[in-house]
Amino acid sequence: MQIQELEVRHLHTVAEWLHGMNEQDKHYVAWLASDPNEIFEQIWTLTQFHEPLAYVAWENEKIIGFIGILPFFEQKLCRLLGPFSTKKGTDVIEALWDKASLTVQLHFDAVKVACFKANHDLVAFAERHNFNLYNKEKNTSPASFSLLSFF
Repeated sequence: MQIQELEVRHLHTVAEWLHGMNEQDKHYVAWLASDPNEIFEQIWTLTQFHEPLAYVAWENEKIIGFIGILPFFEQKLCRLLGPFSTKKGTDVIEALWDKASLTVQLHFDAVKVACFKANHDLVAFAERHNFNLYNKEKNTSPASFSLLSFF
């Protein structure tokens, strides 16, 4: 497995992959656009900052994971797009977080993630990293987690 910063040349491929992942409740992450073209624009924006805000996990030439950081620099807050993984276990998710957390540590005091309860991998990720559940409505609404001042 290789983890690389998202490159502009991979935007279409990654946007299509994310679209397919986010259509499934078991991978759904709030704040990611639903239309492939909107996802493209959203992740393209992440490539326009000086700081790395998106990473892709590759196995050979196949995408197996992604994490993006939606920044709100003035509020020192970010929202996670992911981490996503097609592999069982925590290796891909944790490797992506290891990369992204370096930027998060430098610029943000609060990190938020939201997903459906069916996204067991992301719920487990939030629990492993001591995110707090701050919003949970009926089963069809995303559960929202936040990690405040964790560094």
